[in-house]
Amino acid sequence: LAHRRLILDNQEYRRHLEAHIRRRTREVNRVLRHTIEALAHALEAKDEYSEGHSRRVARLVAALGQHLSLPQDEVEGFQLSALLHDVGNIGLREGILSKPGKLTPEEYEHMKAHVGIAIRILEPIQGLKALVPIIHHHHERYDGLGYPDGLAEEEIPLGSRMLALADVYDALISPRPYRSAFSTPMALAIIEGNAGTQFDPQLTRDFVAMLRPSLEADLRHILP
Repeated sequence: LAHRRLILDNQEYRRHLEAHIRRRTREVNRVLRHTIEALAHALEAKDEYSEGHSRRVARLVAALGQHLSLPQDEVEGFQLSALLHDVGNIGLREGILSKPGKLTPEEYEHMKAHVGIAIRILEPIQGLKALVPIIHHHHERYDGLGYPDGLAEEEIPLGSRMLALADVYDALISPRPYRSAFSTPMALAIIEGNAGTQFDPQLTRDFVAMLRPSLEADLRHILP
């Protein structure tokens, strides 16, 4: 009877422990999501031209992940990476992002530093470590001529290659201090023209195939 009681007590303890772990996991995930939202808001507060950009890019990345039938947890990780991909811009000098003309070589080098700044911001946050490589490499190019590490083709993480497409697309269809917004067909034509050099050619085909049927629709129609 004592042995039986011990077994029952252990089973009850495990049930309580598992329930506690589930509650704590939900709480941690909530806090993590709030942290990500706060960082995104901080970036938008610094630069008016970034307002909404990260959220639109995150929706695009999630839509592409769903279009590719990737696992849901992977899609969610890529979406969170997209929300935070430009967080390093917080550390850039004032005026760099909103400069109406072409950046000087020195200004361009300074702008590239936003990738390293993002990593320094995010690495100490334990729950975001899995996102760091995706953000770190989203400015790599398929031909190996990108930064910061000159990775090429499959060396570049899948999430980074997806993020690169979404990031450039949204930048093209958004007005900038130095140019007007491109139309959606023109933006897609530019992206297709850079397949195999700047972008993964297969992902480019998938991205264009996903967006082309909804050229005149709001992106919100793509996602539930």
